[in-house]
Amino acid sequence: DKLTKCNSVSSKYIDNLTKSLYAFEMLIKNIDELVDALGGTSRAAAAIKVEAATVAMWKSRRQIPARHYLIVCQQVQKIGMQIDPAVFGFEMG
Repeated sequence: DKLTKCNSVSSKYIDNLTKSLYAFEMLIKNIDELVDALGGTSRAAAAIKVEAATVAMWKSRRQIPARHYLIVCQQVQKIGMQIDPAVFGFEMG
């Protein structure tokens, strides 16, 4: 009985850990990952409705202006991913 209970707890723990790892892999942590996920600079720019040069500038600055937060999040959600708010300069604390 104790072994069954232990196996059940272990199984739930492993399931939760697997889900957490999967979610972590689906988190875009920087601008380069964002651009790659959206198909490159030109496709990312088209999806976000800005010029490719604008995306290139964001990459060089390592940050996306906060005013683009909503549209970027919408595009990222369309591909089943999430984006770290730090990419926009937001600090979570």
